[in-house]
Amino acid sequence: MVANHPHVQGFFDGGAANKIGTGGFVVFDRSGECLVAQAKYYGEELGTNNRAEVYALKDMMEWLANNPMVWKPPAIVIYGDSQLIINFCNR
Repeated sequence: MVANHPHVQGFFDGGAANKIGTGGFVVFDRSGECLVAQAKYYGEELGTNNRAEVYALKDMMEWLANNPMVWKPPAIVIYGDSQLIINFCNR
């Protein structure tokens, strides 16, 4: 997170251990204040890292869709560490 960033910033991550998925996201406003931080237990149905990453991003996107005043232009920058999802989103 960078304070006084020109964009709202969102970070997501997910993971799995023993076939049990968890994930979450956090969103910071332009001044660096945390607007939301959410962690979620996805359970065995999403028991892979890739699935947990996708659902963490999905949860963040749903939160953003329900809170449009937070990220009106210039936009939001989203960060994650899943190369699979990043490559997919950049296509």
